[in-house]
Amino acid sequence: MTATLHPARARRMRQKLPPRPHHAVELRPLGTNVPGECIVSYSGDDFIDALMADLQADDWQSRLAGRRNVRRRRGTGRLELSPPVHRTFQLCLFEVHCMTPGLPPVDPKKIVGSGLVVRRRAGDGRDLAWKKAGEEVLGWTPVTGEGDLDPDPLQRHAVAANAAELTRIVAEHRRKNDMQREELHPLQVAPPEVCKARGKTILFGLVPVASDERAPGNEARIDFAAGGTDPQSNPYVGTLSPYLRRRGSISMPYAGEALAPTPFVPTLVRAGMNPLAASAKGVTLDERRYHELGLFLQQLSVQVDFFGASQGAAEARAVLAGLDLPMRVDEFGRVVATMPALDWIGKAIPLLLEQKPVAGGLTMPLSWPAIDDRTGDALTSAALKGLTTTFDSFHSDATRFEGRDWLYRARGFVRLSHGPDCPVRLAWSDYSKPFHIAPWWDSDGPPTKIALPVLGDLRSIKPNVAFEMPPELAALMNRDPLDSLKGEGGEPSKIGLGWLCSFSLPIITLCAFIVLNIFLSLFNLFFHWMLWIKICLPIPAPQPASNEGGP
Repeated sequence: MTATLHPARARRMRQKLPPRPHHAVELRPLGTNVPGECIVSYSGDDFIDALMADLQADDWQSRLAGRRNVRRRRGTGRLELSPPVHRTFQLCLFEVHCMTPGLPPVDPKKIVGSGLVVRRRAGDGRDLAWKKAGEEVLGWTPVTGEGDLDPDPLQRHAVAANAAELTRIVAEHRRKNDMQREELHPLQVAPPEVCKARGKTILFGLVPVASDERAPGNEARIDFAAGGTDPQSNPYVGTLSPYLRRRGSISMPYAGEALAPTPFVPTLVRAGMNPLAASAKGVTLDERRYHELGLFLQQLSVQVDFFGASQGAAEARAVLAGLDLPMRVDEFGRVVATMPALDWIGKAIPLLLEQKPVAGGLTMPLSWPAIDDRTGDALTSAALKGLTTTFDSFHSDATRFEGRDWLYRARGFVRLSHGPDCPVRLAWSDYSKPFHIAPWWDSDGPPTKIALPVLGDLRSIKPNVAFEMPPELAALMNRDPLDSLKGEGGEPSKIGLGWLCSFSLPIITLCAFIVLNIFLSLFNLFFHWMLWIKICLPIPAPQPASNEGGP
């Protein structure tokens, strides 16, 4: 005998029973049992259509298998993804199913959110997430205990609709103190017909491999002075000019000669010329030392930022202010006139490197005095600090995917809802296999074809780009090239007429192509690259249009 409860009583009893526990859910790579193989590659702009066609084909698993691990980094064998400029795109493919017998797919209606994160693998094994706080970009930040929590702080501290008031207050307090959010990328559910064809709930998302977002200090800072002033322990010391290190006294090139801006003459190096135009392997000792002096002045001015406000530049100026250069001696060889090295350098840089006259003129010192260990270490340390400041000014901000050898891993997640009274559950996938991002120039995609004009059409090609030149530049361009080479003609006039010069871009392209081929052949003498840098294949010439049968 079986007892049957009245439906109303059975309903009241069910309401009093505790809710059935939710079963586990798994987000895993689609079509493979290999952990982490969720990334597939497609070429061409119609990659989404190609993906959907593959998923609906009878041999869908073999098609996806052929799109995995398409490219590997030479030397390491690791997976390498191509940037969009290669016209190749990578997607993560997942299926989400219940961890119950038969692994039934999760109802797409229960998915209230999904996404993809790309994390960088640091050299010490930590995972780094690209994070923001409001509109501020924080850059790559270590992932600690929150690695399996929801990457969105608003969702991370969400509470159920029927939660107690105290729970809501605590969650709101945590949310206000935890506003760092990880950069998320869309993970979409495939169209119903695709999921039905496979009998699975399929999610797909584009793996980001390019970004122009920058974060201050994202690139590892280089402290050139951290290794000290000994070249054995600090390799950067060897890149400094000998003038910035310990050394004995040396004679100066063209000692005692008056210096003034001097035109460049290829066959004759003279005092006053730009010393960078001299050769390090010049015929005379003066020429070789003159070139060395030019490198010293250039390094001070550009790398050390000698005239800047950095600590290194200030220390370098202080050291050189205490170094006296002998300018004149009497008949007994005794020094009777000196000039602080700081003052001499302050005039030499604009006069020699920029070829600008300086007030009071300038004379080449007779020698550069010996630099003892203490002075040399102080000067080297100051120069290295200046290098650090200059490097920071160039590399303080780095893009998200800047490092060529950086390793990344992708990971997907889904948010599942089981009703308004239940908290949203989060399910993560495993990490993808680690991958590099190929540099823009290392493309394995099809080349872009550029058609060049026929020589017979050159006269009919009209200029389609114009350059507007101000009077100063126009006067310089209209000057006799031989006068410019000899340094004659003075400064171009800033008063007069400007010019508008028009050119044809196809003809400019043709000229560039001809010059490129000439230089490729010349450089082939050194690099032997013609075997692989230039590939020419014959193609049929277009036939002239026929008028037969036409009007």
